[in-house]
Amino acid sequence: MSDSTVIELRQDGEEALAELQERVKEATVAMLELLRENDARTWTIRELQDAAADGRSPTATSLAFLGLIKARVIDVDDDLRVHVVDR
Repeated sequence: MSDSTVIELRQDGEEALAELQERVKEATVAMLELLRENDARTWTIRELQDAAADGRSPTATSLAFLGLIKARVIDVDDDLRVHVVDR
């Protein structure tokens, strides 16, 4: 593989990663808005991800969901219902 091919592949990968990061940010905002606007509703993981998808990939919505869990913004109960963590 030539150096120019490696450079081109690296640039393509960086562009794809940047695009994914942007979609994850958008999905995160969408999930937070859904949770805020529908605070009385209980969501399943799938319902929340599907509602926030808006054309985004399942990868982006899954990463956004996991990011909110890691940040301790949301939690999932034993019955697989999503809820906002009390702060």
